[in-house]
Amino acid sequence: MKLYKKSEIFSEKYNKNSELEISPEVQKKIMDGNAAFIIDLIASLKIPSFTISSLGIQLVNYFFIGKSYLNYDRFIYCAAALMLAFKIKEQDHYRLKPIIMGYYQQAPRRDQTQIMNDTIYQQIKNKICIAESKLLKAIQFEFDIQLPFDFLQTIIEFCNEKDQDKERIYYATKVISYDSFRSYAPLIFKPQIIAVSAFMISCSQFNIEPHLRIPERFKEKYNPETMREEEAYERWLQEISIELKTQITAEDIKDCLYVLNELLYLHYNPKEDDLKKFEQYETSLEQSKIKNDQNEKPNQEKQTEQKMDIEQQ
Repeated sequence: MKLYKKSEIFSEKYNKNSELEISPEVQKKIMDGNAAFIIDLIASLKIPSFTISSLGIQLVNYFFIGKSYLNYDRFIYCAAALMLAFKIKEQDHYRLKPIIMGYYQQAPRRDQTQIMNDTIYQQIKNKICIAESKLLKAIQFEFDIQLPFDFLQTIIEFCNEKDQDKERIYYATKVISYDSFRSYAPLIFKPQIIAVSAFMISCSQFNIEPHLRIPERFKEKYNPETMREEEAYERWLQEISIELKTQITAEDIKDCLYVLNELLYLHYNPKEDDLKKFEQYETSLEQSKIKNDQNEKPNQEKQTEQKMDIEQQ
């Protein structure tokens, strides 16, 4: 799949939703909503799979860069993307009927009391099949799609820790990589870059600096203890690039970490925060006014007494 540049992803030239004045903030929340829908849908199938759900999320979010949410039913396309993900990964346990039933239970609709019947089933089936064909056209029938999970085992070998700690870091990296599909990171970064970024976040949670604590087999090539930290980090990335067979730079990691960090503030509403600040300011102002009034009252009484004394004189 073709990757977009960071400058292109929300540009009106490439993004149909931006052209129709749907803000990047709203689009990011919709991407997160697509991910949540597909995760819930695959959970209803009782088939736990990071790979299938991640690929489905990537497919639908990729499609909606070139198409508008205003013209297509994104929930139909989420179901179609999940069905296509099963086919791409050649999963034998894929079934269309459970996907349709799961879609009908989860997708918002006007009449929540309406029971599924043959007519409704056939309508949904036709819509999903049409959506699948459009998704295939959007990805230009490319089935060789790599995901960050394909590189985790290679990356974890760069961790010079005990086996127990390695296992913790591995699963933490897997979860963070999975979480990245809630963002637009998979649309602009190679999966190797996402995997390495997730690995670095995981290591930081355990207070580990992997570029300074390298495995013994790499010490034959270089010793980070004799290098400045920046040099050791650059060399570490070079070694990872060789192992993963793709160029990874410090700038790539920095940009990817920034996008992943945006997930923390995805549902943050600055207007609400500003309102709270304004309310605090008003309260503070009111308290200050009361305090000033209290201070002014004795002064006014004193001035009145002084005035009376002068008049008596």
